[in-house]
Amino acid sequence: MFPQRLGYSNKNITDASVHEVGHTLGLKHDGRITPSEGYYYGHGSGPTDWAPHMGVGYTANIIQWSKGEYLSADNPEDDLAIITDPSSNGWGPSNGFGYRPDDFASTSGAALPIAGTLASGVLNINQSGVIERRTDSDWFKINVGTGALTLSAAGGPSTNTMLDIQMDLYSSSGSLVTSDNPVAALTASISRTLAAGTYYVKIDGVGRTGDGSGTPADEGYSDYGSLGQYTITGTAVNATSSVGGNVVATYNAGTKKLTLTGDVASNSVRVEQKPSPVRIEVVGLNGTKVNGKTTPFTIPFTEPVNFGAVMSDGNDSVYLIGVYAAQVYCNMGSGNDGVGLQLCTITNLLHIDGGTGTDTWVAPGSTIPPVGPKRKITNVP
Repeated sequence: MFPQRLGYSNKNITDASVHEVGHTLGLKHDGRITPSEGYYYGHGSGPTDWAPHMGVGYTANIIQWSKGEYLSADNPEDDLAIITDPSSNGWGPSNGFGYRPDDFASTSGAALPIAGTLASGVLNINQSGVIERRTDSDWFKINVGTGALTLSAAGGPSTNTMLDIQMDLYSSSGSLVTSDNPVAALTASISRTLAAGTYYVKIDGVGRTGDGSGTPADEGYSDYGSLGQYTITGTAVNATSSVGGNVVATYNAGTKKLTLTGDVASNSVRVEQKPSPVRIEVVGLNGTKVNGKTTPFTIPFTEPVNFGAVMSDGNDSVYLIGVYAAQVYCNMGSGNDGVGLQLCTITNLLHIDGGTGTDTWVAPGSTIPPVGPKRKITNVP
């Protein structure tokens, strides 16, 4: 790259870098048949001004991988299929990689709680994720009190996003409450007054189908290349609960063991590994307290931890997020319980005992021991 030739523009440098990496991965230029041109500069206007990575996107706002769906395309090659092909990149040896692991569940039944912090009865939401492939969607569970819910979702970084977002809100029964996918914007937002309860937020990468002045081929794009990072921010009235009880958290620095012990109430806790400084935080959700407090129980992190949770009666949930652990053991007791392992790495042993009741466990984006003696799942379907 020659930054001075690109005006020292972060966007132009990024676009050119991705274009050249595309060649390294086996891709050819995207142009047009009529008019004849070796590089396609794109179409559209404003936020949805679109161009393909293997054309020229310096003046476009959203640049995506393509498979030649635009009008008069001269190159029908499937960019994503070539990039992720384990056998050959078309010009040489295998690229050696595929799609990144899914980070969040694609169904409401496996959804984990949306991330946020509590302050004065308000849940301040800040949740990031990635739409990894065309078929991916990410679901999050949110428990709210009666009142206003406001959510905004945007791809990132803002000057180079490939993601056009649709955001949906569903009720606990699976009914669509509201949806947002502006024709002339890449972001989405929801503002709604809700009754107290459990809801689900769905994020999906979508295309622009046009506003009627032309066809998708010359004024829009499909959802083919609508991939990448996003962040959801917003606020909700915190769900008050007389059900949540107390979970006792202890940590033995000598054995690197973090232990959670629940009481007979229905408890929900999130255990998350945080960066800078690296630490593990244990927080109660939906009225649950940890060691009698609503503030996080925090331990330092220096090497893989050994994690154990022993819950009791009630409908309990334990969520581990980004935790690097040698062993994870969860005994969920009676009730309808759930265990979620999101983006975790478990190196030696995973043992989940659901106890009695209807129980579930999910592990989106996690690396866990294979089926065998190091993975023991009992009393869970």
